[in-house]
Amino acid sequence: MEDNSIISNYAFWLLLTFLFSSFLLLINVYGWTVIYTDEVLENFIRSRTAFMYQSFTPSNAFSLTAPIFTWVDFRSIIEYRLIFALLGIVYSIFVYRFGFFLFNSPLKAFILSVLIITNWLVYRGYRGLVIDWTTFFFTPLILFSYFLFSKNGKISYFLLMVVLSSISLTNASTIIFLLIPLYTIVFIEIIIIKRQSLNLILIGVILFIIISFPWIMGLRKFFDPEYFRYRNYSFGIKSDKPGYFFNLIRIDEWIHVFSYNFLPEKILFSYNLYFYLLFTFMIVGFSFHVYLKVKDEKIRRLAFIFLIGVIISLLSPVPAYRYGQHISLVIIFYILLIYNLDEEKWKLVLPIIFFIFLANIISDLNDIFSGEKSTLLGFQTFSKVLNIKMYVTDTIKRNIEFLIPNYFTNVSYEVIEREKSSLLNISGKSIMIIDAGLEADLFFSSEKPAWFSKSKLVYSKSPNLRIYYIGD
Repeated sequence: MEDNSIISNYAFWLLLTFLFSSFLLLINVYGWTVIYTDEVLENFIRSRTAFMYQSFTPSNAFSLTAPIFTWVDFRSIIEYRLIFALLGIVYSIFVYRFGFFLFNSPLKAFILSVLIITNWLVYRGYRGLVIDWTTFFFTPLILFSYFLFSKNGKISYFLLMVVLSSISLTNASTIIFLLIPLYTIVFIEIIIIKRQSLNLILIGVILFIIISFPWIMGLRKFFDPEYFRYRNYSFGIKSDKPGYFFNLIRIDEWIHVFSYNFLPEKILFSYNLYFYLLFTFMIVGFSFHVYLKVKDEKIRRLAFIFLIGVIISLLSPVPAYRYGQHISLVIIFYILLIYNLDEEKWKLVLPIIFFIFLANIISDLNDIFSGEKSTLLGFQTFSKVLNIKMYVTDTIKRNIEFLIPNYFTNVSYEVIEREKSSLLNISGKSIMIIDAGLEADLFFSSEKPAWFSKSKLVYSKSPNLRIYYIGD
């Protein structure tokens, strides 16, 4: 007889998934006028400016966010937030469907979707604050395609997986930590287990190259000292070479950021290395235990992907303190955790799940109801009251005005061309608003402009936005 209880009702938990994600992501669409505008501005700069002038890939090929900004002329920030919120709702439904495929349990699928969508980085990604939102979006889709191919052997699923993987790489996301171990398993399965022709792998490679061609072409600059000088400067590293073993040298930073992907540091144990060390050990140890003990082959493969991905991220040239770089691995860990919500282990696993959920949802709600005002508004008031002239580069002026309409009204200001900023002759007290790329160019310039030498950095919270105060 068919079980019609609430716990096993697929449609009921799907509806709850939709309602929960809708509430969480849509609650701020019409509010939040000036909260976190600095962070949104950072995204604008990275998408429309930094990627055009500093990226090692062609313009608009680096991130899907860039084409969104380029193709869509937003009339208000409400439209901008709404697009990302709707993407997040669709994403939560994808996760629910994938979870049901893995667990055959609507309740576990719902818990998985809720746990992922409330993750602090994922939540902020679907508010338009994190540019790596594409990593969140593609991870469950790629894994779902792989398991369907593994189960049915249909070439269409393999090609779909390749297409999704290729698109994800054109965004230069850190989903590479997932793809390397995943495709190792895929190729072994095709050649040894399924004993299929190597032509299938060849077709996949060709398809991958065609789709990710812009990203591949951009790799010719990947080892360019100028690129790494800018990139490393943005991350606080004084070098023009890739730091392949940087994460091993600064293992404390790596552990901190690895845990930060699971828990928001603003809520719990901020910068407490001992806690993060214990938490990291628990995560890796639990995943290793799952790989050794669990009989479900899908879950064992996910545990293998997670463990290898952790090793790759530890040896990655991407500095440890790039938040969000482990998010595809976080999603896999959530799957491993929820799979073990059975009669034997639920007393151990459920408190961990509740602990992670509570930490993230508190941080999410804190963001929603926060009264934090934009630093940009503070400098606007400062400039008005003291009648201090404001300089802003042409590359970010439009972005500021989009986020804060009439920002430059009744403020003495001048727009400067980015390429001619070194020629400026500034006298008197002023405020200079520039992007981090221009700052790096000025910093490494053999002949620094006079205004830059006598200026004081007063805002550097954002990795891409800089505000300087220039005295007499």
